[in-house]
Order: sequence, then C-alpha cells, then structure tokens
Amino acid sequence: MPSRTLTIEVPPAEARAYETATPEQQRRVDDALRGRFRELMRTLPPVSQAPEPVPSQAHEAPALQPPRRHKEIAWRRAHEAELETYAGQWVVLEGETIVAHGKKPAEVLERAKGQGVRIPYIFYVEELDPDVAMMGL
Repeated sequence: MPSRTLTIEVPPAEARAYETATPEQQRRVDDALRGRFRELMRTLPPVSQAPEPVPSQAHEAPALQPPRRHKEIAWRRAHEAELETYAGQWVVLEGETIVAHGKKPAEVLERAKGQGVRIPYIFYVEELDPDVAMMGL
C-alpha cells in the first residue's frame, strides 16, 4: 500500500519558535499537524473528479521551468515503498537523498541544516491503518 505524504515548508521563524518550545508544546504542535494532515487528505477529491485540462490556445505558451523541487517529488513517487519504513516520521529530502528523519520536525530540520541543507524539503509520512481503506489518491 503506498504511503500518503504532505509536504510542508516551515518558515525559519516558525522553526526557531518550535525549537525553543517545551517538549509538551512540541508534542501538541506535532499532534495538531498530524490531525490537520488527515483533515486535508480527506478533503481532496478523488482522481476521477479532477478538472479537465484546458485545450491549448492558438499561440504557443512559453516553455515552463520544471516545478520547484521536481527531483524530490519524482523521487518520492518512485520510492513509495521505501518511504513506508519512515511511517510516522518527518523526512527531509535533498535531491534524491534522505538527509534526515525522525518524530520531531524541529530536530529533523536541525540535523538537515547541520548537513548543509539551506532550505529543507520536509514532509510527514503518515502511518497507514491496515483496517482503513483509502481510495482516490
């Protein structure tokens, strides 16, 4: 079963506030983020309800640059099974390399920055309940 992930880019000021919080405050933030993640995933429409693409215009559009973090997104899609080993954890990916992971996002961000990652790409890998069927994503 593929894992479902949500990517969050944490602004530096918020990351510092989290780092200085008490363990109890950090636990509450972590619990709230997991709850918000589940809420957001339930609101996404099934793939069959995705909007139809707009027909191309008469003129040619300028070439688009690859989306930001395209390497990380492609790696995540290609390695869903490997990500299952990180269920319940925050993961920082730089290019095609996992540079840090753990239960507390502030600690994960700190380790990634300690390895020279300027702007970490961090995401949470949800723990999937085998008794719950998820469809449409």
